[in-house]
Amino acid sequence: MSNFFNIIERDLKRLWNYKIFIFTNTLTYLVQIFVYAFILDFLVSSELDYMRFYAAGVAILTLWSFGMWAAWEIADERSEGVIDYHLTLPLSRTEYILGRMIGGTLRTIVYSIPLFFIFLFVTGMGSFVNLLSIFGLLFLFSFGVTGLGVIIGSFTKEHTKLSFILGLIDAFLIRLSTIYYPEYAMDYWMQFISRINPLTHASDLLRWGLGFPDNSITLYSILFIVIFSLILIGIAIRVYSKRLEGGLAT
Repeated sequence: MSNFFNIIERDLKRLWNYKIFIFTNTLTYLVQIFVYAFILDFLVSSELDYMRFYAAGVAILTLWSFGMWAAWEIADERSEGVIDYHLTLPLSRTEYILGRMIGGTLRTIVYSIPLFFIFLFVTGMGSFVNLLSIFGLLFLFSFGVTGLGVIIGSFTKEHTKLSFILGLIDAFLIRLSTIYYPEYAMDYWMQFISRINPLTHASDLLRWGLGFPDNSITLYSILFIVIFSLILIGIAIRVYSKRLEGGLAT
């Protein structure tokens, strides 16, 4: 059991290994909230408080970006042979993979906590109980996103291919969600895809936690996030374990 916690501890200790990644994502987050959100709120003539709406979407997008970093990390470790050492430890592959995913998720949360305080300063707090429950669901969401990163990183070690895959996923999931704009402003086909998009449900839940009156479909969103995360966690364990069994050169 101690080796399982060592795997988690190792990921947490590597928190500051990615200073440039943290800096660029933090700067992007601050610019989008304090510059883009302000400008767009001024330009969009609507009863919707667009600054708060946009800020909630950007907060979820930040969680998504940090969680998906696991894809790069898994790909690099497979190509560098770092996993060889871990596989010599007296723990099962399921424990190893879960340790990596829990460590990556905790690291994502630690990355995001200061940014969420800034977010709450800008948007204000809704019900404390609602926000507390939403943050629990967002932790599960981050776990699922980390699982997705593990799955993607398990299939390729080449940075060019990985960059293309992640870019393609971002292009569809981010644009066809309520990260940047409300669902009623989308075409019908976009609304349909948005309803099966995890980023939409995570964003809507956070907005509900802030007391946005136009986000009331919470039960469906809660079930979606729970099922999405549990399925990806299960698939990640299965896929990554199979790739390890097939050898690191695969």
